[in-house]
Amino acid sequence: MKENDSQQPEPSEAGKIPLAAMTPEYLQSLAHEIAGSLPAQTGFVLLAFPFDPKGKSSQFFYTSNTKRPQAVKAVKAWISTQGK
Repeated sequence: MKENDSQQPEPSEAGKIPLAAMTPEYLQSLAHEIAGSLPAQTGFVLLAFPFDPKGKSSQFFYTSNTKRPQAVKAVKAWISTQGK
């Protein structure tokens, strides 16, 4: 499902944690859970950011189960498939 850039989804009420809790250790625990829920040999990238009413977040959190160059390549490939 493609989302219109002018529309932002509402933040979920479930599972809210303080922004300060978004530590590398927390992200790695999420990565471990995600990796354990996917088929073998499946890569993933998790990007998290605070919702900003103007759409200009200055904080981004990232974790993956692959090396950064491979993750960047995968994200770029995905972006290229998303229409404008």
